[in-house]
Amino acid sequence: MPVEIEIPGYTLKEQIGSGGMARVFLAIQENLGREVAVKVLHHSLTEGSEEFRTRFLHEGQVLARLTHRSIVPIYDIGTHDEIVYMVMEYLRGGTLQDRMKSGVMNVGDVIKICAQVALALHTAHLQKIIHRDLKPSNIMFRNNVTPVLTDFGIARVLDSGHTLTQTGMMIGTPQYMSPEQIMAHDVDQRSDIYSLGLMLYRLLTGELPFEASEPMAMAMHQINTPPRPLPSHLAELQPVIDLMLAKKQEDRYQSCIDFCNHLQRISLTDEDYATEISNQTRIFDPSQLSDPKFQVTDKTSRPKTEQNTWTGATINTILGKTSLQKKIRLGIFGLVLAVSIGAYFFLAPSYDLSPIEERRIEKLLDRFDGYMITNNFYEPEGENAADMLRKVFEMAPGYGPAQEAADRLAEEYWTDAIDRIDQGNLEGALSFVDDGLLLAPENESLLEVKAQISTAIAERQRQEDISRLLATAEQAVAADRLAPPDPDNAYEAFREVLQLDDLNETARSGLSDIQRDLVSRAREDWNAGESLSAKSILTQVESLFPGSTLAANLQSEITEAERIAGEQIEIDQLLARAESQLENQQLVAPAGNNALESFDRVLAIRPDSPEAIAGKNRIASAYLSQANAALESEDLPASLRAASDGLKAVPQHPELLAVQEQATGMLDEKSRAVQTRLQLAERLANAGRFFPGFAVEQGTPGFIAVGAEGNALEVYRSIEELDPDNQSARNGIASIPDKVFAAARALQREGELQQSKALLQAALTPFPGESRYSGLIRNLDQEIAQVEASERLESQLESLDALLAQSPVNSALIDEFDRVFQESIRQFPNEVAVSERLSRFLTRITDQSQQYVSVDDYDPALALLEYALNVYPGNQDLENAQTSLISSQNQWIASISGRLAIDATPWGRVIEIRNQQNETVALPNRTETPVMITLPAGTYSVVVEAGDAVTRAEMSVDVIAQQTTVRRTDLNLMTAQAYFEKSGWHRHGND
Repeated sequence: MPVEIEIPGYTLKEQIGSGGMARVFLAIQENLGREVAVKVLHHSLTEGSEEFRTRFLHEGQVLARLTHRSIVPIYDIGTHDEIVYMVMEYLRGGTLQDRMKSGVMNVGDVIKICAQVALALHTAHLQKIIHRDLKPSNIMFRNNVTPVLTDFGIARVLDSGHTLTQTGMMIGTPQYMSPEQIMAHDVDQRSDIYSLGLMLYRLLTGELPFEASEPMAMAMHQINTPPRPLPSHLAELQPVIDLMLAKKQEDRYQSCIDFCNHLQRISLTDEDYATEISNQTRIFDPSQLSDPKFQVTDKTSRPKTEQNTWTGATINTILGKTSLQKKIRLGIFGLVLAVSIGAYFFLAPSYDLSPIEERRIEKLLDRFDGYMITNNFYEPEGENAADMLRKVFEMAPGYGPAQEAADRLAEEYWTDAIDRIDQGNLEGALSFVDDGLLLAPENESLLEVKAQISTAIAERQRQEDISRLLATAEQAVAADRLAPPDPDNAYEAFREVLQLDDLNETARSGLSDIQRDLVSRAREDWNAGESLSAKSILTQVESLFPGSTLAANLQSEITEAERIAGEQIEIDQLLARAESQLENQQLVAPAGNNALESFDRVLAIRPDSPEAIAGKNRIASAYLSQANAALESEDLPASLRAASDGLKAVPQHPELLAVQEQATGMLDEKSRAVQTRLQLAERLANAGRFFPGFAVEQGTPGFIAVGAEGNALEVYRSIEELDPDNQSARNGIASIPDKVFAAARALQREGELQQSKALLQAALTPFPGESRYSGLIRNLDQEIAQVEASERLESQLESLDALLAQSPVNSALIDEFDRVFQESIRQFPNEVAVSERLSRFLTRITDQSQQYVSVDDYDPALALLEYALNVYPGNQDLENAQTSLISSQNQWIASISGRLAIDATPWGRVIEIRNQQNETVALPNRTETPVMITLPAGTYSVVVEAGDAVTRAEMSVDVIAQQTTVRRTDLNLMTAQAYFEKSGWHRHGND
């Protein structure tokens, strides 16, 4: 149809749009040769009224002030022959409303679009311009990715000093209007944020948060009704929606940048944007990729904290399908088909069909349409729409009209599948989907729901497997089949549960109980003398629970008990041998077979052995007699030998020392020097000064500066220089390694492991061939490692115990305890003591919540449990406590509260409620009458305001517990319908 309008400088080619105020034409700007969009005000609107002309020109002025890539730029504005026109950029990408018709959008794309629109709005808000008519049809696209904000026809300039509408008049699109717009109150940038929130909600879910067929009903919803929550798979965006759709302006985001910054923290996409305001505020960190669980096309994903109960209602939540969504989806589907049916015919492959075949296909498709009308989609056999399509495809596979028909029928399969999902029949739903895909294998709706059903079936199977395994484990525990090799044992069942759900508290607790029970049985067997059985159980525990501290502790106890028992046997044998050697006068010789060595070996094992100490004193006494007898006969060498041998048994024996000193004084100079050195060497060796650079003094070895005269080894060597054939010096040197080893073993028994190791390592320098030193060092390393592990565990347990002792339990304490607990469980994954601390802490949380409840303070109790469940999701004890607490709170509120029903004729809103103490009571989100308010029993003063925001009525009411009190007031004003008509309400289509 030719365009009859003429505008100088522009060639109008065709009309491409029409709105309430104007028509839009595609035109060529002649001087530049570019395509532009020309918006022409309807001539009928300018006749007899300047309001629309003024509003139209106002839009051009507003756009002229704004420069942003997501705001449509204006090129020209003017009049010609009573034609008022505006020239703008020609946007080729269609509207957001058009895109919505193609189906539910990806969450990432939704966020990108709304973020860019928000930045465009922010630019307008900085210029004190409020759009006031934000909706999908006013968002166009320059290309596939860039949304552009259009239609500033009713935008308001806050600092202009005047408004385009009369006082109290309301204009805009009802479905996207803010409460303050509806009530004709002052608007600011927060009104646009509310409208953007409604648009975001619809883009995410396919529907608006309120459902109404009439303007007045929609208005009441916008003013009073809280929006429906988002589906569970979009729960992370719920705080965003809550802030955007708050009824009160002060409860919303205060700027679009606040909204963008919140989105940035959530980071749902991997895109990054920059605003044109200061600091180049970034939206979405590019390092944080999109999370698949927030894709609308993957509705089966869910956080682990969701309940594991797969009812039909739960599946509805997962798939994000409600009855209303079905209607919307079908409607959108039909629109898409209507638009694309011509394309099917145009793009369909050509077939060499005879006229008879064409008529047969046409009749089959006619019969298909008839069966679709009568709802005979796939029954009865041979007389249904599906069978007609199969016959068509047999004749002409891929035939365009048949493909279109297949997609229509696929939607019925999809609908029936959703109905089966609603009934909890996932397998039946999947069967319908598979049947539909046989006819329409590329149908996106069916492919999408099939993936979702398959995931839901898999998840349901996972939950069923967990329940089955837990039941098997419970039966196995009752039958005492705890662990392999018992068949159907509890251990393997619990391990399988953890493979399916690594946070399952029942399985974790069950494994801890099995470990504790097995170790307890091992201890009982050991105490009963069944050592082989006890050790076998401990070996089993170590294989099932690697690094088990319980098993390691019992193993250490058993090893120590066996060591003590073995030592006692060895001591008894050594003492018997020593008695035999005493009888045979083998007191200190020959080497390796004398009483002194036997007694020293006993003391090396048990330093306080009274038998060994008494035995060494007997040896010393025997040699004292020999030394005195030799001294009386002036046989000085014999006296000295006897005294020296006696001092080997008791180094500080005073009488032997006196005899030794007397005999030495009677020797010649050389002999006296040798004897003096022998006595010094023996004293040094007995004092623990074995070799240069190291000494054992009073049980504590350490590196010290000792010279030749300060250690036994060097003194013995100096004697060999004076008397190369001195056998006593040779024997003394040969005895030092034994004395070092005995000292090291004594330090080991005393728990001085590091000192014992240091002594042996130092001794390897003068005695490198002592392999027994290296063997003992390896044993010491193992003991040191065990001690260090025990000390670390004890430190972790002390930290956990310290946190357990803190009060009260709050979110900060929960975070700190979980941090220490996670570190402990990482180091000691199978440590029962750590798990027990967690159980005790969870008990403390529930106890703390009960303390709040005991004084009827439910809010902090519920907040505490909710926070704890975020940290320990799925914990059954916490969930049970939360459920019980909510029930208890509801009962308590019901027991002390009554309901107050307030009505005002024709319409009003509650603006204030005060109790007997003259304290203001918090009002509900919806305050417009009629309204029902739950209040604690008592007397209240209620103030109701009329729709004119001037007339008020005050009344006193008594609220009685567990009863409903009804109060009415006549505000004597116009009817609600009259109010809406006077305020200028009129519907703008379905947007």
